[in-house]
Amino acid sequence: MKHILKPLLIIFLYELSKAITYEIIVRKQANDMVDVPKDYEIGSDKLEKMIEEQNRYLKSFMYNAGGK
Repeated sequence: MKHILKPLLIIFLYELSKAITYEIIVRKQANDMVDVPKDYEIGSDKLEKMIEEQNRYLKSFMYNAGGK
């Protein structure tokens, strides 16, 4: 019985440490912040124009798909 428990304990501890290590890595990487490029600023007028173009496209898509 002692010969069976020792390998089972080793396997259990290995799997437990693997799971804990994975969780630590995931939690550390989840808080990474992405820097926004400084040269990619959109003015409000450009943003409104992009939104209008997207709305126009969606309306035509919905009309062609049978929606209202």
